[in-house]
Amino acid sequence: ATQAAAAARLEAERAGARATAHRAELQELDATMADALRDSALGDAPLDGGEPIGDGAAVELDLAGAGRRLDRVVRAARDLASAERDRVHAERVVHDTAERLAHALGGTRFESVEQALGALLDDAEIDRLDEQIATHRDRVAGVAAQLAAEDLVDLPHERPDLGGATGALHAARQAHERASGAAERLRTGADAITRWSDEHRALTLESEPRRRDAALLQRLSDTLLGRSGSKVSLQRWVLAAFLDDVCALANQRLQTMTGGRYTLLVHRGDTPGNRAAGLDLRVLDAHTGEERDVATLSGGETFQASLALALAVADAVEQHAGGVRMDALFIDEGFGTLDPDALELAMDELDALRAGGRMVGVISHVGTMQERIRRGIRVVPSETGSRVEVGDVR
Repeated sequence: ATQAAAAARLEAERAGARATAHRAELQELDATMADALRDSALGDAPLDGGEPIGDGAAVELDLAGAGRRLDRVVRAARDLASAERDRVHAERVVHDTAERLAHALGGTRFESVEQALGALLDDAEIDRLDEQIATHRDRVAGVAAQLAAEDLVDLPHERPDLGGATGALHAARQAHERASGAAERLRTGADAITRWSDEHRALTLESEPRRRDAALLQRLSDTLLGRSGSKVSLQRWVLAAFLDDVCALANQRLQTMTGGRYTLLVHRGDTPGNRAAGLDLRVLDAHTGEERDVATLSGGETFQASLALALAVADAVEQHAGGVRMDALFIDEGFGTLDPDALELAMDELDALRAGGRMVGVISHVGTMQERIRRGIRVVPSETGSRVEVGDVR
């Protein structure tokens, strides 16, 4: 409409210009015609060629020239009339076009022709938009072809609300990214574990002989330290073996001192309290035929057992130490716990040792022992202090 209005306006301007030109030409022809009539004095001359009517001058009438000028005037008048009609038609076209333009602008957001002209796009932009429109149409045609598939026949006509689905999709993508990161970390950890497992397997095969040796040495160490099932260390086992010899030697004297009633035994089983396993002693009572703990012995019986063990230790040391002889033995107290018969038996045993060449020293307050001891050291108390007497104590 804008282009049609501009063309009509241009045509009207051209028609107006032509009309103006024709008017000027007609005016010029009118002037020329008037001049020609005046010069020819056509209006004053007689028709029969007689004398002129005016000032009496003779005029030669040029009819051919006047006819030509008249034809020009007629043509100019016709052109003027045609131009006038063209002008009127062009103005009507301009008016109609202006009305159509105003009607067209009423349905748009533009308030004037100038504003609409300012919004016109250049050819490059129009080509780009045409390309986008063609691309969109192709995509619409492709989507329409996909929607025409049989498995999509039941799709609703209205577009569903995708808000919840879009949020769920976003959350799912975030969860997928987190899971992918965790999977990558787990994959890295799995590779490291596989590598460490291979290294551990190689080191295990390499260290297998050493581990067998270590296990053997550990079992040997547990056995020697008493951590195995027997709970008896090597040291206690050796001492227990030595204690067997001591008990055998002690029983020779203990049976003599007790009239054959008591026999010392080495206990191999569990021991009460904190006593070391394998080094516990029990006593066999010949009167009852039962074993019992040495702690059940009376004071005198305990002294007899202790004296027998002390003498047996001296004999065992002599046997196991390459013939080293223990020539002296000292006994401090304990004789007061013996009854007269037991005291006699103990003294007989000590006399037997002394008769074998050993020196036996006895420290005691028992007066009856003075009858069996010939020489000794007596401590005599007095008001000024104690004094020592060496010699015959009888």
